[in-house]
Amino acid sequence: MSKPFDATCKELLEAGPHDWLEFLGRPATNARLLNVDLSTVTASVDRVILVEDADDPHIEHLEFQAGPDTSKPRTMNLCSSLLENQYDIPIETTLILLRREANLTVYNGHYTRKRQNASKTYRHFEYNVIRVWELSPDVLLRNIATMPLATVANTPEDQLPAVIDSIKQQMKLVSEPDRVGELWTSVRVLMGLKYNRAFVNRLLREVQGMEESDTYQEIKESGVYEGRVAEASRILVRLGTKRFRHSPALNELSAIESIRSAERLEEILDRIDTVGSWAELLGLPPT
Repeated sequence: MSKPFDATCKELLEAGPHDWLEFLGRPATNARLLNVDLSTVTASVDRVILVEDADDPHIEHLEFQAGPDTSKPRTMNLCSSLLENQYDIPIETTLILLRREANLTVYNGHYTRKRQNASKTYRHFEYNVIRVWELSPDVLLRNIATMPLATVANTPEDQLPAVIDSIKQQMKLVSEPDRVGELWTSVRVLMGLKYNRAFVNRLLREVQGMEESDTYQEIKESGVYEGRVAEASRILVRLGTKRFRHSPALNELSAIESIRSAERLEEILDRIDTVGSWAELLGLPPT
């Protein structure tokens, strides 16, 4: 089932493909994102990194997982095979587990299949596994595109303010105001995997001083907050369409567009898997 973190992680991938390659320990000179359409077989993948270095051309396929799914190794094997068939270059697959609740013993880096009572394995697929909660936040704070994950890394709760302050300092290196807003939205969404919404809002307000500070006023005046609202609306429409299998009706779309609070939109996103229709999600009369 789609969650807000799905779109968030894909946007972080878009924010810095080279950052992710460095994080994986496989830096490259020439790399770019590929838009991949495997929708006729699986909806699991739509972004991969194409490494075009002459000495090591390959595709980096990253899968982000926040909940347990015993079928994940099988679907990653399928995606890897489809990508290799389509592009005819090696595929490096990495499963990134975002929280402890996602961890399963089946995520051991190997997917093997053989017939019952047979000794010969007819399929063997290898992949990498990264458990974010085992990582030092410093590892993730080294690059812009990975730093939002530092809040759900091996970070004691009393050290979270220092981590968020480090993120705030890193944000000063980002020249595009819209991108700053998107990154802060990613921080909020990812922290929601581990902490309740009230704690996240209080912590960000305390550490950033957003309500009172000149920074908050600059963000509002530069249009970053409006960008964050627009981004949250876009994610809501995208994930809701997948969840309910149809786009919002005109009155439902109008209701979404009338919400000018990013926090309110994020609260609605948190409930998307608990309701059965657009009307129920938005508190509208059923149509």
